[in-house]
Amino acid sequence: HVANMPIIQDYKITWVENREFHRGNGLSVLLTQDYVGDRFLLSMVDHIYDSNLFFNLLFCSGDLVCVIDSQPRFADLGDATKVLVQDGKIEKIGKGLAEFNGLDCGMFLCSRKIFPILEETIGEGKEEWDDAKEKFAERFKLDLFDIRGALWLDVDTPEDAAKARKLLRKRE
Repeated sequence: HVANMPIIQDYKITWVENREFHRGNGLSVLLTQDYVGDRFLLSMVDHIYDSNLFFNLLFCSGDLVCVIDSQPRFADLGDATKVLVQDGKIEKIGKGLAEFNGLDCGMFLCSRKIFPILEETIGEGKEEWDDAKEKFAERFKLDLFDIRGALWLDVDTPEDAAKARKLLRKRE
């Protein structure tokens, strides 16, 4: 259970339930706005990370910092959200990018600046977190933290879970 990880035991964790989970995951993020401070960590629940990444991300600056991997070793490129980085910043982000040089790892350091963007995209019928990130990148600087091949996995299928177990056993 993530709340028992030693690295985050000193932090307050609030679980926010989205009863409309069938809608996009951007709505889940929007529902947190009454529970978070000025800056907060956001992670996709079906991803596994090296626990040091959470700690290191806390030292980044920016209104929205996206953890990316410019040297992915474990990711499924077909399902991944891709990023195009130029001059140290994310220029484009999306699952359908033909030209990309990194992957979005599903972990973010956010400021409250994201909430008006989420309200706008959801109001337009675009309820995915990716929609809000794309709009944020169009208007503001979408910062990055490049983990360059560190361990992270998106676990969507039983096969992904088996792969994760195998990799984690190797690290023990």
